[in-house]
Amino acid sequence: MTDRYGLDQLSFSDLLDFLLTLHEEGVIRERDVGGLPLRRGDIDITLTWLEKTAYRSGFGDVVADGWQGLMKTFGEDMVKKWTQIIKGRQGAWDPRISGLGTNEFAQLVYPRGPNAESGGSGLYTLNQPIDAVRTHAERMGWTKEQIDRAFGSPLKVNVGRLTTSSESWLALFNSLGICNRHVNNRFYHISIISELYSAATGVELSPQQLMKYADRVWNLFKMINVRQGFSRENDQPPDMWFEPIRTHDGKDIFMMDYYKTKRLTREDLDHWLNDYYDERGWDIEKGIPTKEKLTELGLKDLIPDLKKVKI
Repeated sequence: MTDRYGLDQLSFSDLLDFLLTLHEEGVIRERDVGGLPLRRGDIDITLTWLEKTAYRSGFGDVVADGWQGLMKTFGEDMVKKWTQIIKGRQGAWDPRISGLGTNEFAQLVYPRGPNAESGGSGLYTLNQPIDAVRTHAERMGWTKEQIDRAFGSPLKVNVGRLTTSSESWLALFNSLGICNRHVNNRFYHISIISELYSAATGVELSPQQLMKYADRVWNLFKMINVRQGFSRENDQPPDMWFEPIRTHDGKDIFMMDYYKTKRLTREDLDHWLNDYYDERGWDIEKGIPTKEKLTELGLKDLIPDLKKVKI
């Protein structure tokens, strides 16, 4: 039905789950949503909400505007208290459950907001041996110096630095029309990508040249945000990440690093954001590309847009 209505299934499910949760917690009543029923596990009720949303009928008009619509109705503070909102979108990965790997961290810095793709090349599956992660970093075109920086961490891996490799890998695969799912991209190597590109196009590009193009793609992608005034302020983790999840048996689950050795604080994530920007060669304070970086990548025409970010 979501396909027939042209709605995103995951987004709609998250929005409805938010309303159902507020009702279960006694925060809202059915009269607060125009009398629409709020009961979990009833397919007829779900389809009713879906139709109301698709046709912007009644409270469905609010849901149709997504999280921005719910923020206008219930207030930004309430929405952020009950959901992990990043850049106005619901997070796809909760680090309190899985640990903070590249999937989870990438949600903060991905230009179009949280999703399931940009960090999926680094630490997609749980509990990967550190040697396997290092091997994949080399496979994704990283130099020895970059690998040493990313894996010289007391927590075994610096997630901020490693995330940039996943993003560049995604940029390459998207540019070449290759599926970037982890189950697929781990069978490629940057040297193979280089050979395939050269064979298909007749244009000889070395692995190093391809990585520079990937870097260029990502900086161009980021500059779309910069043009709209986005800065480091928009890359901050949601407050919910720092609150425990209470399990059914009364235990509290806190956000940990990928290898589950340390409970993470805001300072830890702030440090990894610094390292992420540093690895990309960006302005650490503003969280955006520098004039020098754009010049290096042949994007000098975009330098005037840097002035649109105010700190």
